[in-house]
Amino acid sequence: MNKILLSLAALTLGMSLVACSTNTREQNTVLGGATGAVVGGVGAGLLGGNAGAIAISAVAGAIIGGLIGHSMDSSDTNEMNHIMNNTPAHTTEHWVNNKTGASFTITPTSENMTIRGKSPCRKYRATTVTGDKHETTTGILCRQTDGNWASI
Repeated sequence: MNKILLSLAALTLGMSLVACSTNTREQNTVLGGATGAVVGGVGAGLLGGNAGAIAISAVAGAIIGGLIGHSMDSSDTNEMNHIMNNTPAHTTEHWVNNKTGASFTITPTSENMTIRGKSPCRKYRATTVTGDKHETTTGILCRQTDGNWASI
């Protein structure tokens, strides 16, 4: 079950990172919140939660996803793409978005690999800090035809 939760968290981050490339901050907040709500609700459902647990997880996911989405803009996506393209495995990169105050840390945890016929793909660990909220995710991202990295 932990693998399912980690995959869902990675999916949330990946979707938020890719979707935020051209959106406004407000659009990113809405998209992140909606994605987080779905992931939280589905995650609780997969763990056999009752209706109350699913609702609470969906709300918590919406809050966390909204915070991540709110903190991302195209400059963050560009930075993340640059890191995934150029940073050696197990090297941590960090940046702060001067407009939002959010800070991001990404560590590619593998070299390039092929997964499900997609290449290049890399494992990663990422942390987003917005105010006093810390969100850490792990997963796999693959470079898309448009050059952006997205969760598979």
